[in-house]
Amino acid sequence: RPGFTGALDFDLAARGTPFSAETELDVKVDRLTGKLRGTAASGSGHIVRRSSDWTFDAVRFRAGNTRLAIDGALRSDVLALDFSLDADNLALLAEGAKGELHANGKIGGTSAAPVIRLVAQGSGLEHDNLSIDKLSANIDVDWRGQRASHADVAISRLTLDQHSLTQFNANLDGTTANHTLKADALAGKTSLHVSGKGAFADGTWRGVIDDLFVDDTANLNLQLDAPFAVVASASSGRIEAMCLHGKVARLCGDAAWTDTGWNANADARNLPISTLTAGLTRNVEYQGTLNAKANVRSTNRAPFTGDARIDLVDAAIRHKLASGRTDVITFGSGFVTMRAEPDQMTSELRLDAAQRGRIAGNMHADRSGADMNEWPLRGQLQMATGELGFITLYLPEVDRAAGHFDANLTFGGTIGRPSASGVLKLANAELDFYQLNLAMRAVELEARIVSNRLEFTSSANAGAGKFASAGKIEWREGLPYGDIRVDGENLRVVDVPEARIDASPDLDFRVAGRDIFVKGEVKIPLARIQPADLTNAVLPSADERLVGPTEAVAKDPFRVSSEITMTLGDNVTIETLGLSGHITGSLTEKTLPGEPTRATGELQVRDGQYRALARNLDIERGRLIFNGRLLADPAIDIRAVKVYPDVKAGVNVRGSLREPRLTFFSEPSIPQSQIVSLILAGGGLQSVQDQGRGPGNTGGQEAAGQAAAILASQLGNRLGIPDISVESDLSNETSLVLGKYLSPRLYVSYGVSLTEVISTFKMRYTLDDHWTVKTEAGKERAADLVFTIEK
Repeated sequence: RPGFTGALDFDLAARGTPFSAETELDVKVDRLTGKLRGTAASGSGHIVRRSSDWTFDAVRFRAGNTRLAIDGALRSDVLALDFSLDADNLALLAEGAKGELHANGKIGGTSAAPVIRLVAQGSGLEHDNLSIDKLSANIDVDWRGQRASHADVAISRLTLDQHSLTQFNANLDGTTANHTLKADALAGKTSLHVSGKGAFADGTWRGVIDDLFVDDTANLNLQLDAPFAVVASASSGRIEAMCLHGKVARLCGDAAWTDTGWNANADARNLPISTLTAGLTRNVEYQGTLNAKANVRSTNRAPFTGDARIDLVDAAIRHKLASGRTDVITFGSGFVTMRAEPDQMTSELRLDAAQRGRIAGNMHADRSGADMNEWPLRGQLQMATGELGFITLYLPEVDRAAGHFDANLTFGGTIGRPSASGVLKLANAELDFYQLNLAMRAVELEARIVSNRLEFTSSANAGAGKFASAGKIEWREGLPYGDIRVDGENLRVVDVPEARIDASPDLDFRVAGRDIFVKGEVKIPLARIQPADLTNAVLPSADERLVGPTEAVAKDPFRVSSEITMTLGDNVTIETLGLSGHITGSLTEKTLPGEPTRATGELQVRDGQYRALARNLDIERGRLIFNGRLLADPAIDIRAVKVYPDVKAGVNVRGSLREPRLTFFSEPSIPQSQIVSLILAGGGLQSVQDQGRGPGNTGGQEAAGQAAAILASQLGNRLGIPDISVESDLSNETSLVLGKYLSPRLYVSYGVSLTEVISTFKMRYTLDDHWTVKTEAGKERAADLVFTIEK
């Protein structure tokens, strides 16, 4: 079974006629052993079904810490069932389920007068679109009237699809002939309380609700006008006429049902829309008021008939965007009508928001069969609005939408498979993407829909660039097929502190059901990429293993494959993981469904620096090599150097960008330890050599000097001075030296003795590839003209 890994061994004996009118099934499982989702499993049991009667004989199942036991029978004449469930992880029982549940209980008596005992505790429960944060139930009910009954049920944070209930509590106390009940619920800011009393006899419950109110703490406080009666049994029921009233709002209704039919009536006046939509959509508040009236009925099991009308006044939606800003979408005032007749259903919509726009539509369905999904459908919808906030509801990445939207559509097909034809237009629109700091302007879109086929063209400006796209999509068996082309020039696609990127895409998208293929080229004429400092970040170990249940990842409905060539222009710079500089070259990235993105190609680093041993070294040669490696971790080939007064020292870097391997070199050649000291401490060749042969020198002194150099480097980073070093001369006098290139040829430094009141100013000016002028002013004054020959 998909989602359940493992293997089970068991003995099975089964017989019966499960698909006949009189269902009979007898299944016995013995010696079940094996593994289920990595945990040891065992079990056995005997289950018999005859018509609507069930018998469970010693049904046992265990998998890890999950245990299930059922014994007894559920028959039409008698109920006698014992059960228990202890599950630390419900994922072992049902695919997609999660959470912890412990429950045990008994069911006895008869179907007309049951006896129910249940104790249950649950937390973190999820399955399909239902989730419950906490569940608690303690039920001991005897409808035979032989003793008092009691029940308590508490549910916290229940969510079903997009509907949410913050808290629900229910309580029952008393005997079968005389008991009280109450329930409280909270959804968003709206609370509901109901209480009453009742009696159960001969399979029928008769009660009176004497207290009922609805309160949203702001716009609504509905109280019950007068107590009303409720009668309910397995085959029929009735809710007598009841009314709730507030300062201006009023809500009335009644209902009844039997085996052959039902009817319901409702009448609302000045009711806040927020009351009916409490908990409907997260982070969305519905505003305005409504008047509504509905009468619906069904007799002799015939299709229902009736009519309803809802009048909206100043309807609007207020919702919070990803940026934290609150947006209000105004729909205005209007009405919705619905009418169901034996042979057809009709509906009409009218909304008028004055200058903000209008919406009008109608729908007609022929009730030509028993299956509602097969009813023929026809209708129209016209919409003209400058209120584009609805876009942010469906695209949370969009923080602001402005412009004008027009739609003129006709509908056909069936209710189960509707089709649409018409034209959609978006004109002079503006879209702001908060997280990317991307502002799209002059957005134009025209889409033509013919039955199940969509053709569209669009254009927009992003920064100083332009964007255009066009495509054709058709739907087969509910899946899209078609081609889309995207072109752009100098589009500012990202503009945040960590990155500023202009792109010129030339891409083709081919959609084939759940598969999307992307091919083309993206040119990057300009980019400034400087991610957050990850110096102290630690990547997961290669042998890391996750223990325990993991969070289920929502399955992407589409499988994406791509082959895109990215070409970098002359104005692309990067600063990450110790590497900075201009990047040029091109690479081709390939993506396959379910696999990480890999790339082939090579990028070169120009005018760059590589940070090693807390020093910025100038890159003489730099390559990022993508030979099928992960896009985020290319191979590197870097030669980076630091030129000192009389020596050039540096590193060769191999390996990958995330796991580099360093080797040291120098010109002229000196020992590796002296190269490290030179890069750490700065100074010159004479300085590090003197440290190595100075009187009383020890490894500890050298280490202390290197540590001091690291601290000095960190100080330089804070002050914005690239070169701060600790140097020693022949007399073992130590100085703190601050240096900086004022131009590519001019380097100046200023040293302060740490042992005497002496300061030294030095300057070095490079005339050409061979001649250098050096000057020094301090305790001594000197000038040198140096001629260099490189072999």
